[in-house]
Amino acid sequence: MAHTNVDGPSVGPRGRLLDSPRMAEARRRILSTLFSADPLMPVWQERVDTLRPRDRDAATIAAVLRRAGRYDAVVLDGSARRDQVAAALLRRLPRGPAIVVADSAWKAGGGWDTVVNRAGIRMIDGPRTSFVVPSSFETESFPRTWRLRCSRVRFVPWAVTLKDEEPSTDNGRVFAGGNSLRDYGPLIAAAGQIDAPVDIATNVLTGAEPVAVAANLTVGPRPQAEYDAMLRAAAVVVVPLQARDDRSSGQTTYVNAMARGKAIVVTDTPGVRDYITDGETGLIVAPGDGTAMAQAITRLLNDPAERARIGRQARDHALGQLTLTHYATRLLALVDETLAGPAPRR
Repeated sequence: MAHTNVDGPSVGPRGRLLDSPRMAEARRRILSTLFSADPLMPVWQERVDTLRPRDRDAATIAAVLRRAGRYDAVVLDGSARRDQVAAALLRRLPRGPAIVVADSAWKAGGGWDTVVNRAGIRMIDGPRTSFVVPSSFETESFPRTWRLRCSRVRFVPWAVTLKDEEPSTDNGRVFAGGNSLRDYGPLIAAAGQIDAPVDIATNVLTGAEPVAVAANLTVGPRPQAEYDAMLRAAAVVVVPLQARDDRSSGQTTYVNAMARGKAIVVTDTPGVRDYITDGETGLIVAPGDGTAMAQAITRLLNDPAERARIGRQARDHALGQLTLTHYATRLLALVDETLAGPAPRR
């Protein structure tokens, strides 16, 4: 999960401070920077000492390195540069802990960025390192892209990240949003075939959009609060994604929409079928097919009962299988499997 850096002491089980003398004798098995800004979860608290990130990345890295020797495993946030650096330094310790890098979602865009990412991943990679990816597709594409052993890459389903319990409504509008690896061209092309307002909230477009824009279409960035309100109120949520051969995308948007009880239309790209069953918890359409997208959206708009059924089943699945507690439990199972592996840590 993404966290806000907060300066202050580290928090252990039942709120105990890792900086306190009482913790000097504790030798818990797992140290992690994850979930420091999320609600406390007993399943995580009971087994993990959580290191709360400091304002300065260097201070967080130093704290991880200073404490890592007390633990059998360290679980870090792969989306945070500071955690990537900490993982690379831990990797070089001859008798260091097992390293689990959650949210390993680097993309190969070509050019210098890919060279830098590959070099960084190679510095983290090692016999004690496991990379966690958000789709089953990436258990093969990630090691192929970054030249790693497949056994070091594991799929753990992404989680609902909503911070509020605001009720959802249905204003009859179509909403699409997000920036990462989106393909809005087909939706923009399809908007004129849809008998409802279509709102796209994004800072980045793919460059493939038609020049002509339908009268019922609005496109542009939105403040986060407005973005959230538009998603909560939409009748249909669309997540149009790029079809790539290196990674998946869009999980946060469509999993959160499912948790809101929304009927969603999603492009059939890597990872989507790990979370959505076509016709049951959402509608899946072919990449780049604006006509199929328009037909799926129209089907949901014209059938309120079907829209409600899919939204209800999506919510039940998200809250029954994809909460933060589910994510934490699966990470802990991966740590246990890693520590029980044939190669002992010491």
